[in-house]
Amino acid sequence: MAKPTGGYDTFLLRAGPFAAFILLAALVLLFRRGFDFSDEGSYLLAMARPQEYPTFHLLANFLYHPLYWCLGQDVTLLRTLWLAISFSAALALTRSFLKSAWSLQGSPPPSRALRYLSVSFASWSAAFLTIWLPTPNYNSLNFAAICLFAAGLLELVAWPEPSRTKPSADTAGAYPFRQEGNGSITAASQPGLRPLLLLALGVWLSFLGRPFTAPALILVAALAVTRAGRARQLVLPATLSFFLLIATALYADGSLLTFIDRFLEASRDATILGSHHPMKLVTAAPEFTWAFLKGPFTPLFLSLWLCGFAMAPVRGEDSTRSLLSMLLPPTALIALIFTPFLLTLLGWPKAISGHHLWAPPCGAFVRELLTHRKEWHPVGRTGLAAAVLLVLPPAYSLGSNNPLIIATSTAAFFPALGFTLLAARLAPIALLPKLLARLAWAGIFVAGGIVYCSAGQTYRQDMPLWLQISPVRIPTEGGVLLLSPEAAGFVAALQTGAEAAGFREGTPILDLSGRIPGAAYALGGFTPGTLWNPAGYPGTQSMFARALDRMSCGEIASAWLIADMAPLLHPLDHRLLMAQGARVPDDYLIVARAWFPTSQGPNILLMREHRLLKPERPFEVAEETCHSARAARAAGTFSDWTPGASEAYGITSAPEEETSPE
Repeated sequence: MAKPTGGYDTFLLRAGPFAAFILLAALVLLFRRGFDFSDEGSYLLAMARPQEYPTFHLLANFLYHPLYWCLGQDVTLLRTLWLAISFSAALALTRSFLKSAWSLQGSPPPSRALRYLSVSFASWSAAFLTIWLPTPNYNSLNFAAICLFAAGLLELVAWPEPSRTKPSADTAGAYPFRQEGNGSITAASQPGLRPLLLLALGVWLSFLGRPFTAPALILVAALAVTRAGRARQLVLPATLSFFLLIATALYADGSLLTFIDRFLEASRDATILGSHHPMKLVTAAPEFTWAFLKGPFTPLFLSLWLCGFAMAPVRGEDSTRSLLSMLLPPTALIALIFTPFLLTLLGWPKAISGHHLWAPPCGAFVRELLTHRKEWHPVGRTGLAAAVLLVLPPAYSLGSNNPLIIATSTAAFFPALGFTLLAARLAPIALLPKLLARLAWAGIFVAGGIVYCSAGQTYRQDMPLWLQISPVRIPTEGGVLLLSPEAAGFVAALQTGAEAAGFREGTPILDLSGRIPGAAYALGGFTPGTLWNPAGYPGTQSMFARALDRMSCGEIASAWLIADMAPLLHPLDHRLLMAQGARVPDDYLIVARAWFPTSQGPNILLMREHRLLKPERPFEVAEETCHSARAARAAGTFSDWTPGASEAYGITSAPEEETSPE
């Protein structure tokens, strides 16, 4: 049984889990800080009341909803839940990955090395936070689902297939192998139910996270398993995932037809909003990619690639090369500690992308390819298993509005394992633990650098996480978070004004700014009609009009408003409320003024005034006015159209009789 040679490499192997623990502990400490009022706020709104959003086609919220209430609406605990789910799924994948690496070499993995390296490699999953959104959401569920899916698929593709020859007496009960013609190794054991269950769970959970990813995973599984000669193994996971999907539809909507309507309505909203521009993304991809590559991304990527190239162990290392190999891990640690500071000083705090994670394994793979020249078949089991891992990021990013190079960066964990698997297949079996231990450390350092840079320039927040020290309770009945003084003052002003005006938990709130649904969540309310009407898209106003029509007149009458007083940010057109029988500001009372911090760069902080408005009319009067306005619109006699409302509702001109006083 191969073991790492040398005390230094043994130390790296055994100390890897401690380094992983330090990285995970740092994440837990950061989870109490910061809050994104846009995306993260929308995640929490949907998690708190998934039944309120029938058009929200991402069903992850129905899975998170009971966990949300069990954790007492505590955002910190929810973020820790994300870490537990993601790390557990990544651990399942890394165990299958490591067993595949040794199986392709024709040897069972050492149990102790398997335990140590599984934890070390699983910590690479922290690179998912290249965009700082640690609250559980559909993206993180999709990531965990793909981890489970890949774990099961690796066991079917890379693990040895059943031998048709009867094992000899001296190998019975041990780990019998036989050599295949293409250099692969097969074992006299069936894969069992575990990989089939992992496949089914992965496809089902990916559908809950991102429905477009699930068909891609099914296609990948069908091609890979068929190529491996195990097509019949897909019958059970396909059947199980189908029944899980049916059960989910009945749980979420009560019927399959309503479940289908959910997706159709969501597709209409996406079309009207104009958030997806496939042709625009295709035409802009070369320009964007060039701007991305010509920046600090490329030199740092090449540096990490060369680091991985030099770290690969060589049989019979001389003293100079051995010393270099020993110095590289601590040197990499020092470099990756100071690199974020340097990048921040240069104005490039986001230079470290998730794609940097697969630079060291790629360098090690090229080094092994040039050094050992071991016979292997790119179309055999090794190439097939690596190809599965390499194609998972595009499958993960299906349905995203971001350019591919950005969308796939959060899923760089998978190609990093793919290149590591290729390097492990080419390395001599005696050096395999040394290679994996060194690459595990390199990945931990890179993941730590990604987390540092992401926490230093948080997504749509006004300052680094470690500078956010002002406590505030979000939501009003939830846990305490530490925010920047400006953000904490914004929440405190809204909560104080709302409480003084008699705001109650569960009250509907319309965010007319189109940018901070998290403000409604911080008050303990919800956004009716749709989860979030994002401002700035081509169809924003039309989308807002559809959301208003989906609201009941009771919700229109009782809804509070959050209005943005900065017209340059293109907020939602409040005149659309006239078509619902409500006038702004005539029918509302200003109960709070708060200034929301908007970061415009490392040293620029803008404060934008927002106002919280309470409906002033009696509820019965407001509800009756809403019914009358809707009836008039249906009859074509509504006379209170404005240019903005006319365009959003598709009205080009009002009939002549509408201008008559009668």
